[in-house]
Amino acid sequence: MLFLVGCFGGGGDGELAVAEKELEELRAEVKALEDERNELRKERSDKKAKIPKSSEKSEKESSSDSMKEAEEYVALLEDHLAKTEQHIEQWREPMWKSFEGLPFKGLTLADGEVIPLVIISKVTGESLGVLVDGAPREIKWADLAQKSRLTLMHEDTVLAEITNN
Repeated sequence: MLFLVGCFGGGGDGELAVAEKELEELRAEVKALEDERNELRKERSDKKAKIPKSSEKSEKESSSDSMKEAEEYVALLEDHLAKTEQHIEQWREPMWKSFEGLPFKGLTLADGEVIPLVIISKVTGESLGVLVDGAPREIKWADLAQKSRLTLMHEDTVLAEITNN
């Protein structure tokens, strides 16, 4: 959690505890949003599966009212899913931006290399941009050790960790 201490001015244990609590809250929020998105996707898929294909329709199933109702419901689910995705995206961008310019001590790569100090320059879904001794370097998330990915709140890693615990 060295990185989080840096986020709050390198203060004492109280600031570290606050940072850890905020990290846990953010992890919980990400998990809740992911769960909601997954549930909506499943619900949408279930509803789509229930819409009969034209060659399989019986007289009762071919009722235009029930078909229209199902299509409207699917449209509502898709709209809700899109809004959930947008909410996640609105959370993601400021989170990534907040890391820019912050120091990170002991960045560990998956191959075991430890970079003593980096300054984070950019965070994207694919990679982490850092300055190492003033020189820019791009590191793909997959090339970071799990502990570093967790500390930097890489979504897939955090969600996997939350799901497994």
